[in-house]
Amino acid sequence: MLKNIDPQLNPRLLYLLATMGHGDRVAIVDRNYPAYASGVEVNHLGSLDSTQALHVVLSVMPLDRFEETPMIFMQPADAGGPLPVHQAALSAAADAEGRPIACAWRERHAFYEEVRTATVVIATDESRPWGNILLMKGVL
Repeated sequence: MLKNIDPQLNPRLLYLLATMGHGDRVAIVDRNYPAYASGVEVNHLGSLDSTQALHVVLSVMPLDRFEETPMIFMQPADAGGPLPVHQAALSAAADAEGRPIACAWRERHAFYEEVRTATVVIATDESRPWGNILLMKGVL
């Protein structure tokens, strides 16, 4: 047992997050995302939604301060702006980091390509559409 580690962080996920370096990426994806098609190791946090998984990851991993947009969302095809799932993620990231976090948007297929560069894909039980996030690891 470890102190002050969220119990949702299973040993494999902790290992992957710990071995990532500055600028490496982690993807948090919803239940509709084709996670296994990415070719990246998939770690399931199936009982959590995207915002909860983001909170768990950011409890141990800093976001990149050198990148203008350390969070990337999949661009909703049918929405005019950020959806509640995106607003919740931005709020959770700001709370975890103690600063506002800027985000970027990628068209669906461009997002799929960027996820292929991630160290790990975290599959969640997120049911809200477009609940997919790509994060860049920072430094302490």
